[in-house]
Amino acid sequence: MKPAPDIKCVLDAKAELGEVPVWCPIEQALYWIDSEEPALHRFDPASGDDRAWPLAEHIGSFALREQGGVVAAMNSGFFFIDLESGAVEQITDPEAHIPQNGFNDGKCDRRGRFWAGTAHIDYANPPAEPGAALYRLDADLTCHKMDDGFYEANTLAWSMDDSIMYFGDSNAGELFAYDFEIETGAIANRRLFARTAVAEIPLPEGTPAADGSTIYAEGFLWSCF
Repeated sequence: MKPAPDIKCVLDAKAELGEVPVWCPIEQALYWIDSEEPALHRFDPASGDDRAWPLAEHIGSFALREQGGVVAAMNSGFFFIDLESGAVEQITDPEAHIPQNGFNDGKCDRRGRFWAGTAHIDYANPPAEPGAALYRLDADLTCHKMDDGFYEANTLAWSMDDSIMYFGDSNAGELFAYDFEIETGAIANRRLFARTAVAEIPLPEGTPAADGSTIYAEGFLWSCF
């Protein structure tokens, strides 16, 4: 029998909805967000300090930028956040025509493209029909709709060899796999990888569903429920 994992609370953040932990190896710091009391945070494990950048609207995900600051997916599109000044600059809003939607989970692939999907803003009352989509923001700031027909776009990860992209629809209880082309960012051949819950679609509130995912060192997909 394996020993119980040694789990410790490193920050009693009292977050409303803590999401998207991103470790910065250069700074030896953990960036994370509180989606519902919207803010970007930076936690320094050495000192125990947690710095916050309050935001004016819901933030679904973010990624660190090589030249500093972050790129973020928020209710009204993609944004840059300057960590020196706290300034927030909109890049684009591909769903400005769908005010009931906002951006949710997102992640960078290994070529620096930022992927993020949308969801109905009122998470407790999902729509009767799927109306969310998956987008890719390239380094030149062009934005591409990559797939659609989801209830709540969520949970991205790539295989160790970059041949497969994993993506989920939380409110459908489904995880998908796509063929992935690392050099171009193209995806194809969507298929069901795993069903995380068996219930009516969209899932009733409180039903276990996949949220954030990552690839373990041995190549397995880990997903939070």
